[in-house]
Amino acid sequence: MSDHLFFEQLIEKYSNELVLISDEQGFIKHVKGALQSVNFNFEDLIGLQISNLIVEKDSPFIHPLLNRCNQEVVGLLKYTKAQQIAIQSHIYYEDKNSLYVIYIKPTSSFYSEKKGLEQIKIFYENLLNNLPVDVVVFSPDHKYLYINKIALSDEKKRNWLIGKTDQEYAEKFQLAPSHIKGRKETFRKVIETGNLIEYEEEFKGKYKNGSSKWLLRHFKPIYNSLGEIEFVLGFGLDISDRKKAEIETLKNLEKQKELIQLKNKFVSTISHEFRTPLATIRGSIDLLTMFLEKNQIKHPKINQFIVNVNNEVFNLNNLLNEVLMIGRHDVSLTPVNFTNGNLLELIKKIVAQNFPYLDNRKITVISKTPNHAIQFDPKLMFHVLSNILSNAVKYSQKDIIVVLKEYKKVTTVTIEDFGIGIPEHEQSKLFNSFYRASNSINYQGTGLGLVIVKNFIELHQGKIELVSQLNVGTKFKITIPNNQ
Repeated sequence: MSDHLFFEQLIEKYSNELVLISDEQGFIKHVKGALQSVNFNFEDLIGLQISNLIVEKDSPFIHPLLNRCNQEVVGLLKYTKAQQIAIQSHIYYEDKNSLYVIYIKPTSSFYSEKKGLEQIKIFYENLLNNLPVDVVVFSPDHKYLYINKIALSDEKKRNWLIGKTDQEYAEKFQLAPSHIKGRKETFRKVIETGNLIEYEEEFKGKYKNGSSKWLLRHFKPIYNSLGEIEFVLGFGLDISDRKKAEIETLKNLEKQKELIQLKNKFVSTISHEFRTPLATIRGSIDLLTMFLEKNQIKHPKINQFIVNVNNEVFNLNNLLNEVLMIGRHDVSLTPVNFTNGNLLELIKKIVAQNFPYLDNRKITVISKTPNHAIQFDPKLMFHVLSNILSNAVKYSQKDIIVVLKEYKKVTTVTIEDFGIGIPEHEQSKLFNSFYRASNSINYQGTGLGLVIVKNFIELHQGKIELVSQLNVGTKFKITIPNNQ
């Protein structure tokens, strides 16, 4: 028996105005009959999914209708994209041939259905109109389907806009070409990618004080059961206050940057200007020393004065160098040149070069490492280790211990002295510019050395740690990665 004849025989079992027969997956295989007052060729429904055609009355969501066998389903039959009719339907299952038979007739509850839909529409409109964001619904070809009052408060303009394209809206309300182009491009990306896309939109001079209005726009595609984009939901949030704060912050940052540059330029200029008189003083002292030696003039007080002047010139010159170094680092101008090197050899070189003679004490270097080459900047690390060792020698009259350890990923250097120590409540401030511990007042220093040390270690992606106890001693631990 042919499928057509079988379907006809099956339909004869049920006396109805419209009968649909579908397979187990819900695809319509055969149609018979029509509905009163509906001028439509229902044969066009063949091949469509039954769940896309019938929507139940009591729910806006699609239920698996084919699971409702032997039950009455009251709902809407969407026989075209824009047309639908209230119906009653019954579903039967033909077990022998694995087919569903759905017979349909119009229902007298059409007007109550229409009223219910109107109530739902009013509910959602009230909901959307009271949201603190503008909401717009577009068709896939970028036409306005719905606009809430936040998006456009003028009711006449809203009514005019329904069914119009965004291009028509932009031209009528004289939006800038950049707005038209931006919206069109963003909408195109939404349709092509199927993704939610956001962008910022500025309306210059929108407020009475002449400031701009900024909106954060979102476009989200909404799909139907066939996986097609049915419409695009657009919503926007006023971010004018946030943008104003961002702009003010950027202006302040720019001003701060300019002030830092002026400060560094001033410090650099003053430091260089100081070098000329310092060089003159140093030269004059050398000439005076040569004159005294040539004329064999020996006077203990004069010699002491010369030593004092030389020491102060040396200290002042070191201070200028440190100030210049801090200035360069503030504007990220400190050059960093990583090379493969042996940190143990560098420590030994510093000890031999900077501390050849120590009265009744020594610097002991202990290596607990295979002495593999690691990556560091020799100049910066020379300054780091020299500074910490100089402090240890300055503040301690006992031996100093340096321990080098190399691990799989990092290398550590610990420098420990047994001197005056640092008060516990002052240790957290020790790396601040020009800060000196209260018990170091009788020792020469600028309060800049450890600031530079910390900066140089951070340029190595490392860290420095401090452990100290008053009148017991101080331990600095440096940790740097083996590979930069």
